[in-house]
Amino acid sequence: MEQEYKRFSEEQEKPVVGKKEIYEHLRALDSNLDRPQHIIICGGAAVVAKYGIHRYTDDIDILDADFNVEAFNELVKKTLNSTSPMIFNDAAKIYINELTADFRNRLIPSDEEYKHLKVDFISKADLISMKLLALRDDDMKDIVELNIKKDDLPVIYSNIMNYAKVSSACVDNIMTNEHIVNNFKVVKALNVLERLGASNPSKAVGDVESLLDLIKFYEKSTGKLPSFSDVEKWQNDILHNVKIKDIADGINSRNIVDVSDDERVSL
Repeated sequence: MEQEYKRFSEEQEKPVVGKKEIYEHLRALDSNLDRPQHIIICGGAAVVAKYGIHRYTDDIDILDADFNVEAFNELVKKTLNSTSPMIFNDAAKIYINELTADFRNRLIPSDEEYKHLKVDFISKADLISMKLLALRDDDMKDIVELNIKKDDLPVIYSNIMNYAKVSSACVDNIMTNEHIVNNFKVVKALNVLERLGASNPSKAVGDVESLLDLIKFYEKSTGKLPSFSDVEKWQNDILHNVKIKDIADGINSRNIVDVSDDERVSL
């Protein structure tokens, strides 16, 4: 195991740490605090340190903290007598709004207790939600290994719907390419859930209440993902007060004109 750790470390510029190293760094961080502080861990560090997936990660992702954790990296390295690059990373805090506000009610405490530091991990369902919306290679592997359960689905779908709502918010009814791209991230997340057998039942026309519902309703009705131009048109229609149910009725009744593969939402 030690040889394996060294091999991974030599191959990458950043440090590659496992569960043991994560808890060593948390203890070192605690030793440099002089008052109670709280951090929430997400990402690969949560996968490794809390949910038992045997792999390595290159940093400790902090979703939220009472203080600037990056400011303590040099102190932690000094405490551990380490020359490794920065290990605590709070860049993930910009993604906190991907989760519903009640995610804090689902936090899971660390297996260890500390003098000043309170450490929580995001719940498995919230972790899976963030990874579904990121969908990098490691995320897909983690999603499979984390093993989605039926009880996880309400939280996962609430988070995805929340992200769809937040990312689609337009200022002065002006839609940008970013809004469209973000909705395609949602489509990809939903399709991963479907491929894993963890999708919600399809909706009837009367139950379609959002752009996200429209995309899934189209796919269920036609067996294909919508084109970029379809989604852009629906979003503009919604911004101009066209009823979502009327758009769904149109999908249900009209003959869909086929489009080329490069125009469709890619998976």
